[in-house]
Amino acid sequence: MKITQSAYMRLAAAIIFAALAYLTGHYLGANQEKNSHLPGPIDVGFIQHMSIHHDQATTLASIVIGKGSKLIDSLALSILTNQMYEIGQMKGWLRLWEQSILPPGTSMDWMTPKTNSYDPEYVEICRASQGGMPGMASQAEINKLRELNGHEMEMMFLALMIRHHEGGLPMLQYAAAHAETNIVKEIAMGMQYEQGVEISQMRNLLAVLALGKESLNRTAKTETKADNPHPL
Repeated sequence: MKITQSAYMRLAAAIIFAALAYLTGHYLGANQEKNSHLPGPIDVGFIQHMSIHHDQATTLASIVIGKGSKLIDSLALSILTNQMYEIGQMKGWLRLWEQSILPPGTSMDWMTPKTNSYDPEYVEICRASQGGMPGMASQAEINKLRELNGHEMEMMFLALMIRHHEGGLPMLQYAAAHAETNIVKEIAMGMQYEQGVEISQMRNLLAVLALGKESLNRTAKTETKADNPHPL
């Protein structure tokens, strides 16, 4: 039975609420046992902006689920569920810190505190980019992705998602190095690894797609056989 896009979205919504509920209880309980560093401007700014960044990734993934090959479907579902869960985590922390979910503006000034280790060129690119972050898809690109099907849709999805992931890497690197709280450093490092793996995976898929649809189907069959070496 093929799962519909609405079913995927209900699953993702459930993940968000579960993550929020878990973090509210777990993190408050942890703070009662030992003191930790209070979140600073870097922690709050990173979480606010990365939540927005993740939100667009889930939008792109939800568009293609159920419309492409098994490999693209699997990738999109993985991105959707992972990033929706992380959105739940991040919104949970903002709630616990009594901070607004949305940043006060599109500025990336949280990356320019009292340190000289930030990348001024990246910050300037952010300030000049639509939405305040490089790599984000425009509304016109999102609308075009919705209209496409098959091979063209898969090619565009991978290109947009690679650009999207790469645009967020400097944020992840900066937060991992300079956040006040260990919990933000850890999630930034985890996202950096996760998205690096996904970028490599998507580049490989894009190269296969460039060879044609039949190559992607052969790749999917090969992976299926590898997952099930002894079918009944």
